Amino acid sequence: IPVATAEHVGVMLNNKIYIIGGRSANTYMYDPTENSWVQKAMMISEDTEHSGAAVDNKIYIMGGSGDGYATTRCYDPEIDTWTSKASMSSRYRHTSQAIGTNIHTVGGYSPSSSSTVASHSMYNTLTNTWTTKKAMTSERQTPASAVVNGCLYVLGGYTSYAHTSNYMYDPSTNTWTTKYSMPVSLVDH
Repeated sequence: IPVATAEHVGVMLNNKIYIIGGRSANTYMYDPTENSWVQKAMMISEDTEHSGAAVDNKIYIMGGSGDGYATTRCYDPEIDTWTSKASMSSRYRHTSQAIGTNIHTVGGYSPSSSSTVASHSMYNTLTNTWTTKKAMTSERQTPASAVVNGCLYVLGGYTSYAHTSNYMYDPSTNTWTTKYSMPVSLVDH
């Protein structure tokens, strides 16, 4: 990366890696084929501890602890432009993953309640709307997440200590299931 960064988000889109924010409004694209970095349009607001996901050739950035606690921003790489989208519940240190055209944002820290949350919101990229979904089984900040076979997995994270938890969300039933725990507790992974 051309500049030092921390607490940024990395999103892959069209075989390119985008590094966004991290105590700044910077957007950088890495092209592995060319082995080169290119600076792109600056994000609308400076942010850190946010999350991101790619849907339909666009990158969405949710929340964060800079200027954007409740913001949703969309980057269109075809025209190198950021736009603001519908606001979400204020949070940072959360996780987000795309399932189809929806982005699920889970957990994190709420500055309005000064607490770690288990809340779960879904952003519909087609209608630009947020919907509240079933909350995660317990509160978590900075968990890891992944989508496997159309289900969202949320792993580890912390409250007042690091966790080994592994929760699976099934969007077809709007339910959470506790899965086999990780062998070690992890946070900020």
